[in-house]
Amino acid sequence: MDVLRHHFVSHSGSRNYRSRPDVFDIDQSYLVVRPVDFKWNFQRKKHLSGTFIQVPIRTDQGFNTFTAITNQDNDDWIFGCVIKNDTEKKSTKQPNCQFAVNLSQRSTLLPSVNKVKKCITLNTTELAPMYNTLLILSPQSKNMVDISGEFYGKKERQGKLEVPKFWEFPYSLDILQLSQKQLYFGIELVGLTAVTQAVKFTVKATFCENLVGADYGHLRTFVPWSNEDSSILLHENVSNGVTFRLQTARPNKEVRNAELQFWLNPHCKYNVSMQISPQEVFGQIVRHYLFTLPAFLMMNLMLVLVWQTFTIAKHGCCPSFPAAHRTFAQPYRVLVVANFMLLCLWLVGAEKLNILHLPLPEKYAVPDQLPETLISIFLYLVAYVLTLAVYFLLKLFVWIIGIILSPCINRYHFISLL
Repeated sequence: MDVLRHHFVSHSGSRNYRSRPDVFDIDQSYLVVRPVDFKWNFQRKKHLSGTFIQVPIRTDQGFNTFTAITNQDNDDWIFGCVIKNDTEKKSTKQPNCQFAVNLSQRSTLLPSVNKVKKCITLNTTELAPMYNTLLILSPQSKNMVDISGEFYGKKERQGKLEVPKFWEFPYSLDILQLSQKQLYFGIELVGLTAVTQAVKFTVKATFCENLVGADYGHLRTFVPWSNEDSSILLHENVSNGVTFRLQTARPNKEVRNAELQFWLNPHCKYNVSMQISPQEVFGQIVRHYLFTLPAFLMMNLMLVLVWQTFTIAKHGCCPSFPAAHRTFAQPYRVLVVANFMLLCLWLVGAEKLNILHLPLPEKYAVPDQLPETLISIFLYLVAYVLTLAVYFLLKLFVWIIGIILSPCINRYHFISLL
């Protein structure tokens, strides 16, 4: 059910925008608001007339990225256009563009306590040769209108963070403090490459200014090589936690890192901390490797059968199950051979073995991570003990059944003698 809920409820697909023309006629009856700062917020309790927010595209002062967040439920809401200097009408309240190109298909939906929340991030250096102005539409609405925009340099809002090792799980690290009037911040998680890792991030929104019933921000985890993502909604003065774990290990030639993305409310401050989660690490091991335990159990049974067959052929007698298990299925015998074969695989190289079209385990595609070897050893030891436990339980069960059925067997034997 968790898998079905993940794919069909939580991640049921992106919203389908209606098929509309790329070029729009701009309604000249709409009013225009022209923010002058590189950070701005357009907020109205009620919006009785349509308005365009006219924002010049900026590439100065190191700005190369523009982010906007809106709570308006209109599919077509942001456009690019060209305003000529000789026709610019800064003193009027009408739009300076008659035609504009729709950029709304680049939007991303965010979880929200209200009806809808959308954001868009644009590379201004790519837009500058085609447009010099962005138009953001705020239609008529009886509800509260909240639209924010910001220009910034991408490197200033993109940090890198080394994921702590497993033995550092008792410690919680404060990694980030985000100030007000920021709309976006991203963190690349260096070292988060294996499915046996799990890191819990805690985000707390504080010092929010006069926000009642509004969204306090969004946190998104994103894995680029498997296109996985999940989002949570942040709440004020509450520790909002999300555990970052992988469903697919990072491929060998992949250079991108997993990302933690923050869409923020410009009226709040944020504190971010992280900590290794041992419970989630154990859950990852169970989720990804427990299904191999029957194979290790079968390996133990086959080793016992091989030794019993060999002893019968050589000496003419069959050793008991525990004796054969202790003799031929000892962990040091199997693990030494298995690790020797593993070393040979590392020396030969996974790329050369791929020429033979062999289905190699996932760990051979990630040479800088080798937790699977320790897990395999642990699972074999578990299977070794479990095999003996199952044998003695079955023997006990047969003994109990024999005691229960012994009166009936003795009576049948006495009747047969008569």
